[in-house]
Amino acid sequence: MAALWAAKKALCLDLKRRVTALSDAEKKRQTAAVSRRGRDGSGPANPRCGRLLPHLKYQNCQRAAVFLSMSDEIQTEDIIKDVFQCGKQCFIPRYKTRSNHMDMVKLSSAEEIHNLPLTSWKMCCWKRL
Repeated sequence: MAALWAAKKALCLDLKRRVTALSDAEKKRQTAAVSRRGRDGSGPANPRCGRLLPHLKYQNCQRAAVFLSMSDEIQTEDIIKDVFQCGKQCFIPRYKTRSNHMDMVKLSSAEEIHNLPLTSWKMCCWKRL
């Protein structure tokens, strides 16, 4: 088990190093590549752009779980807004203090994320248990 935790820690450190090295322009490009629809809103303007919103599984779902992004990650706010614009239910993670337990909690609106408290990582989160 110790080897598994060591491997996980090494992977996390490597990912953090890679994310930190990304420019703001690259993070914006990746955010668009993941989430954007085409110009008319029906699908991607280019088949290589916008993987999530035009995806058939996303289009047909009634509920979506979305992690709230930190400043150094791709931004998920547009995804959350789209979930509500499409009439879907949106869930975000809530963590128990000093635990790795997580529950998914339903948001009532996209604007609600702006009223959530900040974690020590300067990231919005649902009230901790």
